[in-house]
Amino acid sequence: MPRRKKIQLGSLVEVEWEDAWSDDEATTELGQAPEHRPYNITLTGYLVFSDADGVMVAREKLADGRYRSVQYLPKEMVRDIRG
Repeated sequence: MPRRKKIQLGSLVEVEWEDAWSDDEATTELGQAPEHRPYNITLTGYLVFSDADGVMVAREKLADGRYRSVQYLPKEMVRDIRG
């Protein structure tokens, strides 16, 4: 994850990250790996946690100040965070 200005918790952010994927319907043979790159994803939401291991972003903020629909992203998967 690139070094950037520290973003305050609770801020709206846009996180670019690489997502692993699976295909339960596809078949393959040993030594073959069709399209095996991670998906590039952009997630928008509220930054609710950040440390050396990763970030947590919530898609919803409740009226009482709590957050829900939280997604955790390990730092190795995060390409950029903008806020």
